[in-house]
Amino acid sequence: QKGPKGNQVLIKKFSADHLNTDAKTRFKEIFAQAASWSKDDLLPYVVDVVGPGQSADSLLLKHTRLTRQKGPKGEEVRLYTAR
Repeated sequence: QKGPKGNQVLIKKFSADHLNTDAKTRFKEIFAQAASWSKDDLLPYVVDVVGPGQSADSLLLKHTRLTRQKGPKGEEVRLYTAR
């Protein structure tokens, strides 16, 4: 398949079912696949390791760094990277 600039794009299946149930290990596995993630892309891989009395946001805060960048239209884009 061709990407937006005509270069080839590799599409790989990445399932939360095959990730470790330990949050710290899971985040290592997630960031081994891609260096940065949007919150919307990251949440499906995180929600099932949220513990009792914990929120997905608190888990992200503990295991990631949030960076803000300018998007192609000048909008703010928030990306999560490994801590």
